[in-house]
Amino acid sequence: SERVLSVKRVVRLGTRASDLAIAQAQEASDSLSRSHPGLQVQIVPIHAVGDHDKVSPIAKLNARGVFVSTLEDRLRSGEIDAAVHSLKDMPTDLDRNFTLAAVLERLDPRDILITSSGTGLNGLPLGARVGTGSPRRAVQIKANRPDLEIAHIRGNIDTRIRKLDDGDYDAIVLAAAGLIRMGWQHRIAEYLCPQTCLPAMGQGALAVETLANNAEINQLFAAIQHTPTRQAIDSERSFLRELGSGCLAPVTAYATVNGDFLSLSGLVGHPETFEIITGSLQGSPEHAESIGIQLTEQLKARGAVELLSGVTG
Repeated sequence: SERVLSVKRVVRLGTRASDLAIAQAQEASDSLSRSHPGLQVQIVPIHAVGDHDKVSPIAKLNARGVFVSTLEDRLRSGEIDAAVHSLKDMPTDLDRNFTLAAVLERLDPRDILITSSGTGLNGLPLGARVGTGSPRRAVQIKANRPDLEIAHIRGNIDTRIRKLDDGDYDAIVLAAAGLIRMGWQHRIAEYLCPQTCLPAMGQGALAVETLANNAEINQLFAAIQHTPTRQAIDSERSFLRELGSGCLAPVTAYATVNGDFLSLSGLVGHPETFEIITGSLQGSPEHAESIGIQLTEQLKARGAVELLSGVTG
């Protein structure tokens, strides 16, 4: 990296402007600084399309990769050298001009429940109102508690918690990693295990996106890649890419890597009937993407395509 640093001494790291996004960018910045002593990292907050529209369901906003496209525009223009994203916000098929230069070590991937009463999912009263903007979370919550009312919610973590505290909801579902990064774990009523609620693709992990042809920058970020996390998310992304579902579809995959063993679970659901098809597959992390493709074929053989027919987005 010394040769690289002789050329590049300041890296401009673009991020969404929310408190959580800036905390995530700081995490990437710290990793980069540890790997390359002497390198200066400048965090550049940018207001993204998805930050301006706080009302429309994320799945229905017209922007593809709603929190990603604005940062990609700044990468193209040369205003920033790299962009930090929550991996779960990333489209599975990147424009060929961009690449994932690094994936950082995944934090807790689970979903969590915050409730007004402090009880977990099973302790919620009959017909309780649960806030989520995610079709994936909605179908799995309904599978566990068909009596619950799923209500749409948008906004940053603090906005959603405030709506809960104001009595608009009895419970809200969020990602554990966001609460952990903000230091708000004390609000968590229950961690939902993957068997109860399979996490979103890439949930808990951060991605650094760069221009594919920027060898100098990509070499810098290669040093902070966490290989087991990268293998896991490559498997998850290949499952979703192969399935080719729209963003309105409750579809996800979650992989874990332990040594020479990768385990991938996949889920396909219907947002109105709440029917779910699940499956899992194991293999070598070296074959991460092919495991994702094979699991897609397995679920297709069990009716995934038919289940998704009519689900648009």
